[in-house]
Formats: sequence, structure tokens, C-alpha cells
Amino acid sequence: MAGIFPFSQDGGLPPNPAQPNNPAQAFPPTTLPADTSALYYGNGCDVRLRPAVVNSLISEIAATSDRAMIPYRAASLQNLELAVRYLIQRGLARAGLLLEQTETNYAVILDPPLTGYNDLLTLTLVPQMISGETQNSGTVRVNVNNQGYVPLLRNDRAELKRGDLVDGIPLVVAHYDGAFYHIGLANSQVPISLTGTVDGWVRTDGNDVTGDGTANSPDKAFRTLAGAYTTIASKYAASSMLTIVLRLGIPGTYEGVAIGPFGGSVYIVGDLTNPTPYKIGARYWTHYTDCVLFQAVNGYVEGVHLIADHSSDVADWCNLRCSNSMAWAVACNFEWTMDTPGAFLRADYGGLCGFQQTLNFMGNGHNGWHGIYADTSALPGSGTLAPAILNFTNCAFTQGGYCAVNLGSIANNSVTVTQSGCTGPRYLVQDNSVIRAVGQTLPGNAAGVTMQNGVFVP
Repeated sequence: MAGIFPFSQDGGLPPNPAQPNNPAQAFPPTTLPADTSALYYGNGCDVRLRPAVVNSLISEIAATSDRAMIPYRAASLQNLELAVRYLIQRGLARAGLLLEQTETNYAVILDPPLTGYNDLLTLTLVPQMISGETQNSGTVRVNVNNQGYVPLLRNDRAELKRGDLVDGIPLVVAHYDGAFYHIGLANSQVPISLTGTVDGWVRTDGNDVTGDGTANSPDKAFRTLAGAYTTIASKYAASSMLTIVLRLGIPGTYEGVAIGPFGGSVYIVGDLTNPTPYKIGARYWTHYTDCVLFQAVNGYVEGVHLIADHSSDVADWCNLRCSNSMAWAVACNFEWTMDTPGAFLRADYGGLCGFQQTLNFMGNGHNGWHGIYADTSALPGSGTLAPAILNFTNCAFTQGGYCAVNLGSIANNSVTVTQSGCTGPRYLVQDNSVIRAVGQTLPGNAAGVTMQNGVFVP
């Protein structure tokens, strides 16, 4: 006996298009039987119903109840319906472990096995890491019951980021148009609210994709300042109570970086006692070429060597630019390695920049427009913090060692200025701007220039 589905010897009738009512609705099935022909019992007076068939019906329903983990009740006519609802509720047929195979690839085994990917297929998966990590390193591809690897994406169609899958934490995914999608927001889409300080290590031999900045080692550190800042700043909700500290882990030349807009503070830290080995090279942005650009952020550079080490066709170049930001330069070196259409340090668009400890400005005999430049901004010197020493050596200024324009302001408060081998005008002040030397001799060897209501106060 073949259970409720007949073999031919059990009296089933094959579908017969010439006799559509023998039995009624006996059409060929979309999916053929696995071990017999497509046969049907009659549904009229010619019904072929044997006792074994009744036993088979009872067996099928009882088996469904068993799998649903509910007891069969002889007094109920809802055993099958209740069992089906329990099977749906438990979700066992659509859930499985998301087993890490490689850094990118994951496998899933479902019971019963998946016969193919279809749109709206929805699964509950539990990541199981084998690499010793507790989270994914980035991009994820999923292979369910050997149906082939397909992408697992965030709900904004972007690839998963590091930490979006966490070992032992379930997630729900749905398949559509050749990819699975994370239902709801992935971890990388939800900034964490945090107060205090977050450190991120950066090394020239690090990795922006797999690194998380938690240790000063090649496998944990980021490779670039931009990679570290972008990852950390996107992970945490911007707050005035949050400070990000990007630490250069080893000597070397690091790529330039644009920091901000960001609601908290961002530090770039090398070695306050020996900044020379911790170099940050210039990098071209849409309108600027800078080593470090702070935009709408509280920014700090400490113990680094900002080096203008490649040319640019943009006449707006700085080692450090503070744009609409509050920034401090602490124990840093500034160097030109070629003629520079710009300044060592520039504050603009309402920026405010201060100095602490010793800053060395090294021109190497190259021409530059300005040493320090304020455009609608202020450079107040060291302010209320520790005094600063500004050393200028071998700089050839074409417009002015100090320059203030468009209501800009520079004041040597608590600042000592020294120079050696510097040429060009000592200052240029115009457009209702003010430069206060506070008794210091500004870098250069020629008289400065005031124009358009600019004011120079020795």
C-alpha cells in the first residue's frame, strides 16, 4: 500500500484529458510523484477506498502532529490544522545555522533541504564563527543546501560591514532578485550612543577592511586615517561628549585625511616627543590639497609631521587646514618639499586654530604664499593653554609670513616666534583684518603690507 497516494495496483486512475470527470479534476500535477505515476482515486460512486487508505490518512495526520510536537486527540477534528499552525510557529523548516566557511562565505543546511532560491524566501539564521572571531569581517555570501552562493546585503542594498553578523545572535533574511537582504537595520546602520573616548589604531601595514582599530597590530589596526575615521565615526552617534583618538601605531608616511563634519572631537596622535617619523602626506580633495583638513569639528593634531610631498594644480594648498572648526596643533612639524601655492597652516570659514608646545615650519628653500593664514577666521596662538614656540626655517614667502584677510585675525598670544633663513614680506593684512605680533618679529626679511583697512599691531 502506498499510503494515501496510490500505486496503480491500488486502483488509482491516471489523468485522462478525454474524460475530465473520470475522476473530476484529475489533471497532471505540476510536480510529478517521485516513485509512481500520477494516479487519482475516484471521487464519485466509483470511489476506490480501501481500509489501508484510511489507515494511511490517519498515519499522515499523526506524523504531522508528531513533528509539530502535539499529542493527537481522538475527540478533535482539528489535529491537522493545529499541527500545521504549530509547525509554522516553530519555524524549524525555515531556520538553520549560518556556518562560516571562509572569511566571506557561509553555508546553511535546512531540514527539509532547500530545492532552490525563490523570491520572498524568508529564513532565520544563527551565525556560527569558526575563525575565532565573534563577528563577520565584512562582505558575506550565503550558500543554502548547495544551491550556490548569493550575496547577503543590508536593507539599503549595501554590502554588510564588519560586525553586522555576531556569533550566536539570530537574524532574519529574505531572498529577492538574486540576493538575501537583512530584515531590519544591520549593526552598521545604527550609530551607537556613547560618551567618553574611543581609540582607533592606524598603521601603514594595517587593513581598512578587516581592521577595527582595537590594537596596535597589523591585523587589528586600520591602514589609513580616513578608513579609521570613517569607520569609527559612522559606528557612533555624533555627540559633543564623544572623542575619537586616531593613534599612529608605527613610523611611516600616512595618507592625508579630511575629518568632519562631526559633532564630537577628533585627535590625530603620533609622538609628542618625536613627531618626525610620523608623517602625514598631502592629499587632493575636491577643492583643496591638504595633509589634514578639519571641517566642522573640534580637531587636534599632536606629535605628527605634516609634509607637503606632492604637487597639485589647485592653488589652495595647506599642511593643516581648519575650516569652520576649532583646532589645535600640538608639537607638530610642517614641511614643504616643493614650491607651494598655499600656507603651512590655514584657518577659514569661521575656523579657530591654536598652538601648543613647539611647532616647526620648514620651507627647505621653497616658495610658499604664506606661513600662517587666516581668512574670516582667527589664529589666537596658544590661548589659555601652555605657551607655544613657532620656529620658521628656510621659508620663502611670496605674500607674507603671516596673512589675514576678510575679517581674519591673528594674535601671538603667549607665542614666541623664531626664524632662520626666511625671506619675503613678514605679513599681509587686508579687508578689515587684524594681525597682532605681540612684540614678536614675524617670519620673513621684508616689510609687511597693509591694505583695504587692514591693521597690523606690532
